[in-house]
Amino acid sequence: MGKPSYAQLRRKFTIADDLRPEEVLAEAVAAAIAAGWSDERPINDQLQTWQGSKVDPHRTCSVTVLDRREVMVLLTNYDVA
Repeated sequence: MGKPSYAQLRRKFTIADDLRPEEVLAEAVAAAIAAGWSDERPINDQLQTWQGSKVDPHRTCSVTVLDRREVMVLLTNYDVA
């Protein structure tokens, strides 16, 4: 019917009390870029989020700090049969 078909994986990780959320976000983004994710947008400091992508297959990755105590990673694969 032409409806998009995709898969998502969402994981949340607790940020330890002795870590600064900004540093956790920066390290997570650096790890994503090192793993081959393109840097679509720089880190949004106000929203504490970042988004990257890969082309083949088409997928996106977002990393977001939630309530300054959790970091969430959301992977979306758009090329699911």
